[in-house]
Amino acid sequence: MKFKNKKGLPAGRQGFTLVELLVVVTIIAILSVTAFIALGGQTLKARNAKRHEHLTTIQSALEIFVTQSATSVYPTDINSSEFTPTFISEIPRDPSGPAYIYVTADSGRHFQLAATLENENGSGYTALVVGNATGNPITGVGGCPVINRGTCLPYSLTTP
Repeated sequence: MKFKNKKGLPAGRQGFTLVELLVVVTIIAILSVTAFIALGGQTLKARNAKRHEHLTTIQSALEIFVTQSATSVYPTDINSSEFTPTFISEIPRDPSGPAYIYVTADSGRHFQLAATLENENGSGYTALVVGNATGNPITGVGGCPVINRGTCLPYSLTTP
């Protein structure tokens, strides 16, 4: 006849064995790694989406500025008191730190606004440029359109 303890388990069996605990910990570790791999690129995508949202917000404020301006030209500096805080409370900051690049062309009748996007494969950066200027008013150093972290970034003009 086998004896049972207060919990109804066979005598001597008070909890889980070491092997059972190791199996459970291994399963949890495998699930954690799988979730981390699946969601790992989402923060990068979120930062790039935030940059795109920031450029769209600044672009909208610039369009309101130019329609309400007596001269119908864009401001020479988006940090100027004629633009901020009247048309936008503050200029949004890039999630990773570098400031957005803003230039005007044709005596202020056109503008381009650029942000540096992170590539998903981690191999470098590309640039997102919005605005109504054609060509490459954003010239940077040595004729490079956008420079970030010492790298010349290729870009194409897009309108969000």
